[in-house]
Amino acid sequence: MAEAARLHRHAANRYIAVHQVMWGVRYATGHGVPQNWVKAAQLFRLAADQKHAEAQFQLGVCFWLGKGVPQDLAEAARFYRLAADQKHARAQFLLGTCFARGEGVPQDVAEAARFYRLAAD
Repeated sequence: MAEAARLHRHAANRYIAVHQVMWGVRYATGHGVPQNWVKAAQLFRLAADQKHAEAQFQLGVCFWLGKGVPQDLAEAARFYRLAADQKHARAQFLLGTCFARGEGVPQDVAEAARFYRLAAD
């Protein structure tokens, strides 16, 4: 187990997005490492910069909750949209919620419905 963790961490340090996301989730949840939202957000950003949809979604969650980064609903919606554009269903749903409530984006019921439909498909 320790060897596997070492190899995953090495891959994350080599800018392999999927490993950065995996380690980001570990730091966000405290699974096998001390919980550290700042480190989680940093790893999600590295992978998001490589256009990894799950990382973009997770970074959006960090901005939405203000975990590891200052809370910024507009930035959360921006990252949700990046992931949603790659057909990430949870990002589509949360972006729909942003539009429905007018949080981070102007309120737009039609856009909310569109993203809810995309998430459901």
